[in-house]
Amino acid sequence: MKAVIIGSSGHYGYTAGEIRRGNVEIAGISVIPGEDIAPLAEFLGRLGVTAARYTSPEQMLEECDADIAIVNTRFDLNEQYAASALGRGMSVFVEKPGALGRVQAERLRTAYESAPGSPLLAAMYGIRYEAPFVTAKRLIDEGSIGEIRLISSQKSYKMGKRPEFYRRRETYGGIISWVACHALDWTRWFCGGEYTSVRAAASYACNRGNGDMEVTSALLCTLGENVIATVTADMLRPENSVTHGDDRARIVGSEHILEITGGKLYFDGGSVALDPPGDIFADMLRTLENGAAPTADADELFAICDAVSRAYGE
Repeated sequence: MKAVIIGSSGHYGYTAGEIRRGNVEIAGISVIPGEDIAPLAEFLGRLGVTAARYTSPEQMLEECDADIAIVNTRFDLNEQYAASALGRGMSVFVEKPGALGRVQAERLRTAYESAPGSPLLAAMYGIRYEAPFVTAKRLIDEGSIGEIRLISSQKSYKMGKRPEFYRRRETYGGIISWVACHALDWTRWFCGGEYTSVRAAASYACNRGNGDMEVTSALLCTLGENVIATVTADMLRPENSVTHGDDRARIVGSEHILEITGGKLYFDGGSVALDPPGDIFADMLRTLENGAAPTADADELFAICDAVSRAYGE
């Protein structure tokens, strides 16, 4: 199976396992003007891969015969290139959330629904494939905590040195689009219900001179049968912290409580042995190759785009 990669501004690293195993061939790579291709080329080099470089994504999509487009360029352009690849019948693995705002999301939906050959479309929500999240989902589905009543989640990142496009809302999309969306995704996945209400606040105060880049946010949501969910996201994790991110989730059931923190899972305060992690890109390839039911699909992409749009009052 052949793939092309557009951009070096996202989670192309999710493809590493399948590239290493030889299950996908990288037929070409390209970036937009001003985007550094070096990190992407170095990533492939570590995997022993040398891919053809194209002068533009447009040229690559036109000339390169591929089954999958891996799209993770500047955030406001991901929808455009994803739609273009879908129009050529390629399946698309796109940086989350996949579209910035309701207008982009509707354009992407139209491109997906009219695409020839019924290609797949999935966003790069890889965090819920990590072992604590996979294990928590299994326990929830087994009924181990009873009926979910409350989910509280946290995303915290180091600000670090961010590309210039983070400084502008129209190219970055906001902290809810880029950071909180992960927690919106795993919350919906745990709950198995759709968002019925979304309220939010976000602030760019104390963003260390990064234009209008938001650095703190909080959301209050309801899902399904009156499940309450809260999400906080920030980019103020101290630079000397051991890990770049601090992901947490507390799932309150009618009978028991699960907590994810520090890469571990706790059941009523006691640690739980973890299931093996999943692989979002491997799941996508399996679906393409043998029709296996996808774990990540277009429905979840559009559901989270909708939740983010509602958070921003669209």
